[in-house]
Amino acid sequence: MNLRQGVIWSGFLMIGQGLISCSASKPDQCQQLFLTTQKMTQASLEYRNTRKAEDILKIAASFEQTADTLATLKFNDPRLSDFQQQLVTIYRGNSEASRSMLKAIASQDILTATLAQDQVQHIGKQEQQVITDLNRYCQTP
Repeated sequence: MNLRQGVIWSGFLMIGQGLISCSASKPDQCQQLFLTTQKMTQASLEYRNTRKAEDILKIAASFEQTADTLATLKFNDPRLSDFQQQLVTIYRGNSEASRSMLKAIASQDILTATLAQDQVQHIGKQEQQVITDLNRYCQTP
């Protein structure tokens, strides 16, 4: 999926989310989170091993777009709202760290590039933990 398709898909997702009210059931609200994070996971996998600047910028834009999409969701379940906020923070952090890494590479600042790369990896581990916790929570009645 290219960036344009991602933006269009995200727009449809946002419209659909507007149709689901805050009174939606827990499974429906969990599904909203899963669909949004699944899209980001697919984009991440597509560019996971890239070293091309334009690809890194695409994935950074995808992280930012996903964070924006997640931020628009409305939940009546405080625990799901907490997961939502964690994921928004993670995706924005990953976007910023990816862009910082690119700037450091462009200026040949190896130390900063390495630190940014480490930050991206750390954020990825945080994301995995939040998704695992979200899955666990959503599987409970």
